[in-house]
Amino acid sequence: MQNGDREQLELPPGPDGRSARKALVVLLDGVRFDCLTQASTPVLDRLAAEGFLAPTRIFGTDLAPTLSGPAISSIATGVWPDKHRVPGNRLHGHALDRYPDFLTRLESAVPPRRTFAALDWAPLGLPEDGGPVFSDAIAAKIALATAQTWAAYRRDDARLLGAAARVLRERDPDAAFVYLGAPDIAAHEFGCRGPQYREAIETCDRQVGDLLAAVDARSQRAGEQWLVIVVTDHGHRDEGGHGGDSDAERTAWVALAGDGAPTAAPATLSNVDIAPTVLAHLGVAWVGEPPDGHALIADAGAAGPSA
Repeated sequence: MQNGDREQLELPPGPDGRSARKALVVLLDGVRFDCLTQASTPVLDRLAAEGFLAPTRIFGTDLAPTLSGPAISSIATGVWPDKHRVPGNRLHGHALDRYPDFLTRLESAVPPRRTFAALDWAPLGLPEDGGPVFSDAIAAKIALATAQTWAAYRRDDARLLGAAARVLRERDPDAAFVYLGAPDIAAHEFGCRGPQYREAIETCDRQVGDLLAAVDARSQRAGEQWLVIVVTDHGHRDEGGHGGDSDAERTAWVALAGDGAPTAAPATLSNVDIAPTVLAHLGVAWVGEPPDGHALIADAGAAGPSA
């Protein structure tokens, strides 16, 4: 599904889920941890109070540049770039068939869990620049090819958010992944110390709140157990930009709350923990080579990795 105007996005059919255990993962691209703590983010603050919000450290340039392609692929697959082999923001040469995204793993489970993805950076959901990271096995996917400007991402994040909220409220995904790209582009265009970047972070906080409100408005909500994860993929230099080994670029963060969530960050925490955590919450065993991360929830329903 492509975009080009400001009209409300058409929803794809489905998904028709079958699990009372459900998960929502929201990725806010390029939100630097120290800038996040300085912004007004009441929604993320509430999630942190109910669970935790803590910094993580992503791979260094010995594995891949600290770019969204390899960083988001690590979140999606549960393995680091030496395995998924996404080399940068052009994904050609990857091993994503061997290390699929966690929504695709859920779709291939027995019985399958039905999933949804909302994406407005083209390689995440479309066959562009070596993509997609999130495969076409996903039951319902909205994938946009957004121009790489802050104005375009402000527009398309809002349109994508509206569509995702409708799916969460009216349809039945067992797991959903929503990507919002405006903060990263704001940092690239204006740097991390200006009002535009702070505005982008605070807008994302409100958008996460809209997604949570949609979950709470579900007619079946009382009988469901939702796990909510919000994550960023990388940081930025002060002037904007990333790809190197500085602490500002390699520091990311994870927020987790909901049913089964711990109330304090574990001693070891990384972005590759997201995929196994979602599968564990939905009671799906990890098939094949184990992930580099581990499940963050205490009462995981899955028996663990299996051959």
